[in-house]
Amino acid sequence: MQESEAGQLVHCADCDDEIVSGRERSYEYSEEGEICFDCSIRRGGVYDEPHDRWAVAPAVRDLLEREWAGEPVVARHHIPGA
Repeated sequence: MQESEAGQLVHCADCDDEIVSGRERSYEYSEEGEICFDCSIRRGGVYDEPHDRWAVAPAVRDLLEREWAGEPVVARHHIPGA
């Protein structure tokens, strides 16, 4: 997938799926990190569709701690070569 005109291609920090940031619904937890909608819901996030916002933020403390520790943002569920 290439970069879209409407957004930038990123990878979910949790499952490694591709996300078109700014075009697909996702949760941006920092300037560097973003998780897809499915992972956001799995992590307890609640999306308020009528108001187009997250009513309850997903739990991303582990992802932030990895980022703060300087660890690469690599999907923890990603299996190389799969």
